[in-house]
Amino acid sequence: MTRGWFKSSLSNPNGSCVEVNLDSPGLIRVRDSKNPDGGELRIPSRGWFKSTRSNPNGECVEVNLDDPGLVLVRDSKNPDGGVLRIPSVTWKRALRHGLQP
Repeated sequence: MTRGWFKSSLSNPNGSCVEVNLDSPGLIRVRDSKNPDGGELRIPSRGWFKSTRSNPNGECVEVNLDDPGLVLVRDSKNPDGGVLRIPSVTWKRALRHGLQP
């Protein structure tokens, strides 16, 4: 799915903000919304990562935060297996209130 350039829903009403583009795999592109032809900042995306507190034997999950609307979660021992797609707001709520067993 191609989204193109977009602004945060919390952007300044006068238009002074940045725009983000996530259409390039592995790359986050950022530019000034008032000067779209003035160049852009290119930031490598994080991709999949594990917590620094992961189990040393590798039994953990990996998380991908590259899509602003979704958190992707997968089994680190089976990266080609299924991916759990969790809406970002649900993920943030779970972290804020603590995950219950």
